[in-house]
Amino acid sequence: MTLNIVQWNIKGYLNNYNQLLLIIKKISPQILTLQETHLLNIKYLPIPVNYLIVHNQPTNRFGGTAILIHKSLQFSNLSVTSNKFDVSAINIESTKTLTIFSVYISPNKTFNLNDLSILHSPNNYETIITGDFNSWNQKWGSTVNNNRGNTLLKFLDQSDLVLLNDNSPTHFTTHNTFTHIDISFCSPALVPNSSWKTIKDLHGSDHFPIHISLLAQRTAKCHKRPQFKTQLSDWTLYNLSTHYHTNEYAPSENTNKEAANIRKILLQSAHKSIPQTTPKPQKHNVPWWSKTLSELKNSKNWAWRNLNNNINPENIILFKKANALFRRELRQSKMKATTIFTSEIRPSTPTSKIWANIRTFCGLNNNTTIHCLQDTQTGRSNTCKLEIANNFAQHWSKTSQDSGFSQEFITNKYKPVQITFNPTQSANQIEADITHIELLSALQSLKGNTPGHDRISYIMIKKSSNATKLRITQHFNDILNSHIPQSYKTSLIIPILKPNKNKTTITSYRPISLNSCIAKLLDKIIAKRLWWYVTNNNLLHQNQFGFKKGKSVTDCLIYADHLITESLSKRSHTSIISLDFSKAFDRIGVHAILDQANEWKLGPKIFNYIANFMSNRRIMVQIGHQISSTFPLFNGVPQGSPISVILFLIAYNRLCNILTIEKRINFTAYADDFHLIIQLNKQKNLAYNLDTLFQNIISWCNYSGAILSTEKCKHIHICRKHKCSTKIHTNNITIPTVNTIKMLGITFSNNYRWNSHITELATSLSKRLDIIKCLSSTKFNCNTHTLLMITKALVISKIDYGLFLYGDSPKSTLNKLKSKLNSAIRTALGAFRTTPIHNLLLEANIHTIENKFEYLTAKLLKTLINSSDTPLYKILKSCRKTRKRTKTVRSVFNKIVSKCTQLNLPFHPYKYKKQEPTRNLTPYLIDTSLNSNTKNVTNQSIYQQEFLKIKSLNKNCTFIYTDGSQSNTLSTYSITTENTVLKSGILPFYSSVLSAETIAILEAIQIIKTKRGKFIICSDSLSALKSISNPNNSEIYPSAIRSLLIKHIPKIRLLWVPGHSNITGNELADKTAKEAARLPLIFTQNFNIKDINSFLKHQLQNEHENLIPKSSNWYQQIYNKKHITDNYLKFIPQNSLTRLDQTKIIRLRLGHTKITKLYTIDRNYSSLCPTCQNHSPTTIEHILDSCQASSNLRRQIFHYNKPSQLLSNPNLDNMSKIVKFLKISNLYHHI
Repeated sequence: MTLNIVQWNIKGYLNNYNQLLLIIKKISPQILTLQETHLLNIKYLPIPVNYLIVHNQPTNRFGGTAILIHKSLQFSNLSVTSNKFDVSAINIESTKTLTIFSVYISPNKTFNLNDLSILHSPNNYETIITGDFNSWNQKWGSTVNNNRGNTLLKFLDQSDLVLLNDNSPTHFTTHNTFTHIDISFCSPALVPNSSWKTIKDLHGSDHFPIHISLLAQRTAKCHKRPQFKTQLSDWTLYNLSTHYHTNEYAPSENTNKEAANIRKILLQSAHKSIPQTTPKPQKHNVPWWSKTLSELKNSKNWAWRNLNNNINPENIILFKKANALFRRELRQSKMKATTIFTSEIRPSTPTSKIWANIRTFCGLNNNTTIHCLQDTQTGRSNTCKLEIANNFAQHWSKTSQDSGFSQEFITNKYKPVQITFNPTQSANQIEADITHIELLSALQSLKGNTPGHDRISYIMIKKSSNATKLRITQHFNDILNSHIPQSYKTSLIIPILKPNKNKTTITSYRPISLNSCIAKLLDKIIAKRLWWYVTNNNLLHQNQFGFKKGKSVTDCLIYADHLITESLSKRSHTSIISLDFSKAFDRIGVHAILDQANEWKLGPKIFNYIANFMSNRRIMVQIGHQISSTFPLFNGVPQGSPISVILFLIAYNRLCNILTIEKRINFTAYADDFHLIIQLNKQKNLAYNLDTLFQNIISWCNYSGAILSTEKCKHIHICRKHKCSTKIHTNNITIPTVNTIKMLGITFSNNYRWNSHITELATSLSKRLDIIKCLSSTKFNCNTHTLLMITKALVISKIDYGLFLYGDSPKSTLNKLKSKLNSAIRTALGAFRTTPIHNLLLEANIHTIENKFEYLTAKLLKTLINSSDTPLYKILKSCRKTRKRTKTVRSVFNKIVSKCTQLNLPFHPYKYKKQEPTRNLTPYLIDTSLNSNTKNVTNQSIYQQEFLKIKSLNKNCTFIYTDGSQSNTLSTYSITTENTVLKSGILPFYSSVLSAETIAILEAIQIIKTKRGKFIICSDSLSALKSISNPNNSEIYPSAIRSLLIKHIPKIRLLWVPGHSNITGNELADKTAKEAARLPLIFTQNFNIKDINSFLKHQLQNEHENLIPKSSNWYQQIYNKKHITDNYLKFIPQNSLTRLDQTKIIRLRLGHTKITKLYTIDRNYSSLCPTCQNHSPTTIEHILDSCQASSNLRRQIFHYNKPSQLLSNPNLDNMSKIVKFLKISNLYHHI
């Protein structure tokens, strides 16, 4: 049953009684919660038909609350009183028992957290609180925060309640403005089943009525096209079938026919071996329901019918067994489904998607199918799905037509160009045929399992036979020599509604492209070749950080921060202008890419592939199970393809070159996100430079098709003066000056302090905290370890982003984030708000913001090491040359250098050498054939014989041996022949054995690469050889070795040999590597980022353990870093301990339970033991170890062990015993 509730500040019950009747007639709510009833004379109070009323006794004519309840509901009145606000409350019996509050707090009344503590259900029922709180906070949509709003938000954070408001205004003031003072919140278990919206009619009041719907019924599942259930596949049969069909269909030189043949091979094999979803529409079920549950449910019902017909002991036992089996399977299915759905939560997962998954888990269909589309010109509504799909396709096709572009764009696009190909040597290398190794490498790097319109996914290509993959490789080479099949240039489009947009308007949707996975595989190969070419030749502008390997938004932010702090240190000024390009991908013309490709001297194959990829594109739109006709796309870079990003950066590279012309202007670029940074000594002579610059930008836009959205461009002037402003005028265009500006997700303010960013971040964290509250309810029965992982993904990752910028803000500012972090940890652990913060941090193994700031700052040395092709390189170079001087404002750059110097870590740039294309890496170069024998069970003599065979087959080769070793804090390596030591070395203290092994191989290559003859380098590190042989491994040393092997083919090869197998050269290398730690050798530098990060993580953990002395005495006694919640609950079997059981154990470990601590904030609890005749003080030691009331039970369960000591070793057996003790002793619900 759906429960409809109307919340309304009625502004006088009698005055607006008729309007109240209209709302009841329109919505038919079961419950109405009313505020400001102004009831003075209750003797003649009118009540709507079939409703009963509960109200508080008003103290004056300006307040009052009431609740109207439909007579069909069973309810009881709750006596709740407060001298700070008006409140009415009831318990109702619906699908579940609910407690509902109606609250009104006058604007002239003040309240605190203790005053709000009465707003809870005395019987722990699910709760809904509605009311006019006259409180402002950005979390529910207010423009500013006030003290009342902050208090209410703190109450929400500390309580187990979730906000329902969707940021819509609820009050129309006398100043003709909107505010958000009517607030609704409820228990987490109710959130998935709830909806909240305002009724856009004041109905005689100055507050909008609010319609809250709870316990919504499930809707029918929408019909969708069948999909392959790859998780249930028979891959062996599939592999054999693809091999058979590959031989059955003869190859064709026509690329379109061959594309069709390959599709037939894969689909026919899939139909034989992979089950599909049913095409029939079916009732929407919860994701945890299964066929087994249906069968057990039928068995249970059958047993119940037999019991009703014939009550006897046998039938009773059969029914109980059937019921127990059903309930056990139900618990296991729910737990498994919860684990699957929570494991998909990542830091990048939108909160809207998480809420959608929660509602799906609860059996509510998140149907995103578009049911109606309105024509903006005629106003006619269209409900036919096929027509809607065609309307979308036609609309997006029309917006890409040439008529929407400038005449200059059209002229350049169709201008006849005579191209004479004169490719460079490196351009010729990417013109070579595609190899089988390239195909396998690309398949390994591609992620996701969403198929295109042909229903073929990546895993279906991966699991196909080797013959099929070879045929696909040949097919790709045919395409490279001719043209791309049309089926590979046709995309399936899914319209996705933009946030807070009208569902019936076609412009409210953005297109998501699903391309053929076979086409994307080919695009990935070509994209990797293009990336290799532009990187090796340093063709992309150094200020463009977008999507480059080793680069991120962090580089942009560090660069911008350095320029700003440099100006502030000189007491100068900085202006930042953000450039906004609307529909950046959709408006790039093919000529903008091809002209740049021609300048870069690409070869004919790649050039023609790009031209072919960008032309004759077509789209189909899917709405439900209906798919539109195909429509052409005329312009724009196709989205959803691996090659799209590099093509987009090629097109925008000319804009970077234009911006470089202005020497006084620096800029950062991340894809299409451009920010101009102008350092000023005095505020004058700006207009001329910017006029010229913007003329050049607009000229480039007319040429390329891009549109500079000037109304979205913003300007901010940063300095430390109280009154200082600058207006930017360019070509009769005014760019608005603002106090704050968003730059790559970070809010910069005009005084370069972080209050604005932290306030916005705290508001965002509050919304994410609601998700943790919801998942922590017993309804989901989430494992506590899982909840902590979700907390790290949703809250901590959000705090970590940009923490290196704002992490040294004043404590008073950072406390806004600390309160959200502490609330998230407390909710995940199920702890009380009285629990000490240090106990929580240690138990959850979550670090303080201060420690995380130091850690993340030090980790940024990776940015400096990889800065050789960025503007940071010049800054670092000048920083090392100039003398150190104290700056009034320290940049992040200086903090990184200072931290690295303090920890003795490298930060100077690594000089990358040109890499060879990995397509030439063959298995011949890295031989691991000796690994075919299992080392643990293989006799040394067998390895020696096999090694001698290899030596006999390679008599013309010199064998070199390398090994690495680690002792205490030193890592060493050695390079030898069978009887001579060539080189030994010592690595920095943070180096791992794997790095020592890898660097030894690299040093060996450097020694022998200039010598005559052929060499085989023998290493006993299989991990090192695997990292080198993986073409997708982009770490510094494996990449360098891989490149040198390819460059010196067939001079140098690598061979794995087993360690400690009496192979002479290997034994010598092992011995000298261990002895090197005692020799006075020069350190060999190690730039391995993984090793450095591992060392920094160890440092962070050491800092974390410094919190132990600050925790409570009880927690210090039972703390063991091996048994923190993050570890001991990770491996608990499903259904062994429920979420509630885990919470009880954690509360005992933390030292704060209901019976021991809640007496400090709740008078219902006593500080004395309720079961002892001696009335001893209630402590955890007393309850578990010495309470006389449970001494026999204690001896029976724990024998002579102290239960409190088991808390320091919380394995499954110990926890189960404690839970059993608590339940039998009736203390379970007091913990």
